[in-house]
Amino acid sequence: MSLGVNEHFSGQPRQTIFDAHFAVLKSGGRTLIAVPNRYCLSYRAAMLMWKLTGRWPQGLYEYGFTRKELVRRMCDAGFEEISVVSGTRPVDDFHRYILGNLRAAMRKFLHYPSMVKESLIPVTNEMVRAAANMAEPPVQLVSSQSYMWIAMGRRKRSF
Repeated sequence: MSLGVNEHFSGQPRQTIFDAHFAVLKSGGRTLIAVPNRYCLSYRAAMLMWKLTGRWPQGLYEYGFTRKELVRRMCDAGFEEISVVSGTRPVDDFHRYILGNLRAAMRKFLHYPSMVKESLIPVTNEMVRAAANMAEPPVQLVSSQSYMWIAMGRRKRSF
């Protein structure tokens, strides 16, 4: 499993990281890879705000995936039974990335101490079932505006 790793690679290493996920699996093993959605508008807007305000780490490469690229790279690595679902809901992404950044900017402007708060992405029953069964995900879990894609795949059993 990897969460937020693959988007930091470009060129050939971008495929190599998928190949590495495949290489460590036993026969019949499964993987879960979470990456940002290249087309999530709230995340792209937040990243622009972070870069403009100097809150994005200098020189950090991060480039999200389209659903199509994610599936292709998993296929190229050798995975079977590939399933891609949304890891977040667009409304939650808006609250986190847009409203959260506006609140942080206001706190900074007003010299108000920032609040530290842990946030967990809820895992829905549908996602758990999709991961367990490697079935095609329900339509409501595939949103083109979700921040995160969660890809699951299986290494073919060898007898």
